[in-house]
Amino acid sequence: FSTFLEQNWLGRRLVPALPKLACLFCTWKTNIDNAVHQIQLLDVLSKDFVLSYAHLQEMTSSVKGPSMLSEVLRRTLHCLGGGRAERYVSLLLSPTLQEFMKNHAFAGNLMVFNPDNPTWHYRLDLGNHADYAVAEQLLLLNHWERRLSERLRLEDTSEFGNRSHMRNLLYEDRPLITQDVADWLMPTMGMLEFDYISAKRPTSQNEALDAESFSRLLVPMMKTGLKGQVRVMALRQISSHLFVTAMQLRELLGLFESDPLRADCMVLFFFRVIDMQNQKVFKGRFEHEEEWSRLRIKLGYMTCFPFIQPENATFELNLAFHDQRLAANTIIRLHQSEGDETNIKDLLFFAEGSQPKSDFLLPRTWASLDSIPRAGLLKLKYVCAPEDRNFRKRKEFYECFGLWKLTVTQEEVSWWSALTEAPGPVLELLEYLTGNFADLAAAFKFIDGDETGQGNAELTLRELEAGVKRMGCHKFQGDDASEGIKQIFRYLDPNGEGTVSEKEWLVMEQLWKEMMLCLP
Repeated sequence: FSTFLEQNWLGRRLVPALPKLACLFCTWKTNIDNAVHQIQLLDVLSKDFVLSYAHLQEMTSSVKGPSMLSEVLRRTLHCLGGGRAERYVSLLLSPTLQEFMKNHAFAGNLMVFNPDNPTWHYRLDLGNHADYAVAEQLLLLNHWERRLSERLRLEDTSEFGNRSHMRNLLYEDRPLITQDVADWLMPTMGMLEFDYISAKRPTSQNEALDAESFSRLLVPMMKTGLKGQVRVMALRQISSHLFVTAMQLRELLGLFESDPLRADCMVLFFFRVIDMQNQKVFKGRFEHEEEWSRLRIKLGYMTCFPFIQPENATFELNLAFHDQRLAANTIIRLHQSEGDETNIKDLLFFAEGSQPKSDFLLPRTWASLDSIPRAGLLKLKYVCAPEDRNFRKRKEFYECFGLWKLTVTQEEVSWWSALTEAPGPVLELLEYLTGNFADLAAAFKFIDGDETGQGNAELTLRELEAGVKRMGCHKFQGDDASEGIKQIFRYLDPNGEGTVSEKEWLVMEQLWKEMMLCLP
C-alpha cells in the first residue's frame, strides 16, 4: 500500500528545479517581515510541491519568531518525500522541546499513520494540513481497494453495499449526506471521523513471530511504565511488520487493563492474525459482550463473523445495513446446512415501527439475500452440537466472505468457549470435576455407568442428576439444586435432543482451557 500511495503522490506533485528554488527562497526572504504573505506561500507549496529537509531548513532560517517557524513545519510536514524518518528529523528544527512536542502533537495523525496497515479509527481535522493529507491518502486507498475487489470479484461486505472500506462516516459529528464517500467532495475545514477496514489479509507465506521474538516484544511492553495509549501507538507503527497467532494476540491484549485499549490493540492486529479460525481464543479477553458489539460496528459484521466457531455467538442485526443483512443471510444458510430451527435460540424480530415478535420463525426464503427486508432488528443466538457441524460449509463462508484462507482440518482447529458463554452452574461443575477426575472423559463414563458400571455413551437429565449426587458433589443443594442441573444439561444439549453425547460433554474441555488462561 505504501508504495502505491507514494508513487501516486509523487505523480501528482512537482519537484522544484534549482532555478525555481532560487526564486522561491528569494521571495520567501523578501517577505520575512510579512507573515501573511509567507503563510500564503506555504499553503501554495503544501498543495502541489515535494519538499525536503533542506528546503524546510532554509525556510525556517528566514522567519521571525518561534510561532512562524512552527507554522512552516505544520503546513509543510506532509510535503516531505522522505517518509516518517524525514518528518521526524524535520520536527527537530523546532526551537524548543516544548515547541517540538506541540508540533509533533499537531501532526500526530500523520506521524503514526501506517499505510501498510491502515485499519484504524480516524478522527481528522480537515483544517489541519497533516490530517488533510492523511484523509486524502485514505480516500485514494479506499478507491483503489474498491476497484481491486471489483476486478477480483470478491464478495461485497461493506456497510452499504458499495464496496467502500470506510465505515461509520461522520462529518462534524453527523452522517454524510451520501452513503458513498466517492460522491462526496471533501471540504478543507471541519472534523471527519470514520473507520477504515482494509481487505488485505495474510498469505500462506506469512509466518507468525516465533516464541523468542514475540517474547522480546512482549516483555518490554509489560515492564515499561508508559501509558496504555502510548504503547498502542508504538505497536501501531510496527504492526505492518508483524504477524501473530490468535494466542499471541490474546497475550498482547493482556497488556491493557481497559476494554477500549484492548479494542484498539485488536483492531491493529486483527488482519495480522494467521489463524483466524481460532478467533475465539482472543475474543475471550473481552469480558463484556457490549465491547465486542462495538468492535463489530467498527470492523464490520462480516469481518468479525465467527465463521468457523459460531457456537453460542449472539447477534443483534440492524437490517438497514448491507453487511448486517449479509450476516443474517449467512446465519440462515449455515443453520439450514447444520440442522433445524433448534440451532437458533432467543430469536426476536422487531419489524420497523412494531412490537417484537417472540414467536417469529426465520423464513426459509431469507436464504436469498434479496428476500431479507431492508428494515428491522433481528436478535438471536446460534448453537450447534459438535456432531452436527458442517465444516465444509463453514470453510466456504470463511473464505468467501471473510477473505481468509483455511489450510487446516477440523481436527487442527483450536475449538474454544468463553467463560461468559456458559451459565454459572456449568463452571461450578467443571471446577469440581477437574479436581476429582483424571479428565472429563473419565467423569462422563462415571456418570453414564450408573451403579452397574454399564453405559450407553449418552446421558439423560436423570442420569446427570443421579451421577452428580453419586460422585459426592455438594455444589448444587437447596431449592435451586434441580434448576442448576437443568441449566448444565441445557448447555450441553444445545439442540434439545434430550440426551448428551460424549462429544457434547467434552465441550467443557474448551471452557477448561479458557479457565486456565484466565488464572493470574
